[in-house]
Amino acid sequence: MYTSTSGDGYGHLIQPTSSEEYGGYRTILAYHASGHYHRVNHYSNPEVVYSSTKTPTGVGSLSNNARVITANRFAMASCGTEEPNGECNDCTANPANEPCLNCCESVTIKSYDSTFLNSGYRNFAANYTKYSGSFSGNSRMVYKHMSMDYCLYYTSQETWVINDCSELGSTRYFMRTDSTKKQCVHASGLSWLWSSNSDPTMSASCSGASVCPDDPPTPPSGATSDWDGTTKTGGTIVTYSCSSSRGSFSRRSVCDPVTIAWNPSVIPADLCVPDTPFFTTTISSLNFVTITSSNFSSLGTDYVTNSSLNGQLLESESLVRIARMIPMSTTTTTTTTTTTISSEICCESVIITSSEPTFLGSDYVVLAATYTEYSSTVEVDMVGSSTPSTNGRMVYKHDSQDVCIYPWNNRWFIYLCSELGASYNFMATDATNKKCIHATGLSWTWYDNKDSTLSASCSGCSADPPASPSGEASDWDGTTKTGGTIVTYSCSSCSSNTISVCDPITNSWIPEDLCVPDTTCTTTTTTTTTTTTTTTTTTTTTTT
Repeated sequence: MYTSTSGDGYGHLIQPTSSEEYGGYRTILAYHASGHYHRVNHYSNPEVVYSSTKTPTGVGSLSNNARVITANRFAMASCGTEEPNGECNDCTANPANEPCLNCCESVTIKSYDSTFLNSGYRNFAANYTKYSGSFSGNSRMVYKHMSMDYCLYYTSQETWVINDCSELGSTRYFMRTDSTKKQCVHASGLSWLWSSNSDPTMSASCSGASVCPDDPPTPPSGATSDWDGTTKTGGTIVTYSCSSSRGSFSRRSVCDPVTIAWNPSVIPADLCVPDTPFFTTTISSLNFVTITSSNFSSLGTDYVTNSSLNGQLLESESLVRIARMIPMSTTTTTTTTTTTISSEICCESVIITSSEPTFLGSDYVVLAATYTEYSSTVEVDMVGSSTPSTNGRMVYKHDSQDVCIYPWNNRWFIYLCSELGASYNFMATDATNKKCIHATGLSWTWYDNKDSTLSASCSGCSADPPASPSGEASDWDGTTKTGGTIVTYSCSSCSSNTISVCDPITNSWIPEDLCVPDTTCTTTTTTTTTTTTTTTTTTTTTTT
């Protein structure tokens, strides 16, 4: 039984506890307990309220499976397939994994145990070559004794045995290994038994010329290997490992007994680089599977409406990418908020940037890029039962990914272009009535992390804003000239202010010239003598 209560790896018994043993609810990975019988379709998550009980489905720092899955989604996605043994068996990327190994066609059984060598069983210590018969060997190589009718094969009990060739497939044996899932009989670490005697000196090894001529790959900077400095026989596996701020990492290389070469021949140089993302493939190249609302029938209105999940794209077959679904109240899930927005001109191209080290070291950094105006008919492409209007705002598309920036109610979301209008996101702003995403003062969140350095900006004006007319002052800070920048000109005697905008489309200030002397603001001219005050007038304006 696990007794540690650290981390977020636990399932959750949803409160309250039912008075009936077979009543009550629990999350997907929670064990059955009295009063918590029914499993609901939620991973534990303290930010999600179960609709039937109106109580959270998790406890912070204890039961938050959703956070654990989300934090590891790219590592899991990089596997690409769901393997029964839990390993990522992409044999191109991981040739040293067990199911990917090539086994020697000739092996030698050896022992240094004197009791064995003085027994009749010593005849089984010999060379065995690939069997030419038809027995499949449970997807493993089958071998035959070089001079006697004995065979070496893998049984349904997951043991390697030496038995009469006439009994291939039988679990009877003269000699056998302990239970193992190893692909090759010459793998290291197998324990052998002859008759009823354990023999720690017994092993199988590749025979003949199955030796790699070269040393295994050199460990990259910061990594260590477990190579003993001499062994290069076929099937030898060398493990390279290191630790960084993102955890422990390892890669393996095998001396392939078929090609007589190390595979892979080079270990990636960035294996131990701190904060390197687990998964560097861009978002557009990930594999997706379409699910329907029936898969999430118990999400409830406190999360997102079931209808909004129809056709949702979730990465891989075990939801290895959990797109961040923002918990919404019942009213905001089904109601669109209309926000009064200003009339400024928005850029047709924006750049998302951040200087936050945590963000730059995360997988979300791929979202920091240039986005240009989306060309599709946005109102048609918006999805979901509560499709929000763009409310006059722009929609942008990532320059190299199928990711868009779009307005959702009174926020800005970054998410898949195929899901425009979805109420979940990769990154989002707080609520705002700003028309343009590059407006100042927007607060951004990626995953659950607030990032004060994250912002959207666009190309700007090369020239300074117009000079202040006579009698006016401007609020220009002396440096900012990005597209959409507004400079306000004011004077104490005017009832309204004048503005100039850095037009993000033309990259010029509009209007370009505010310098019209003595018309924008009135001026005071007074001539004083020692005896009288004379009022000076002009043909257009009387001033005192």
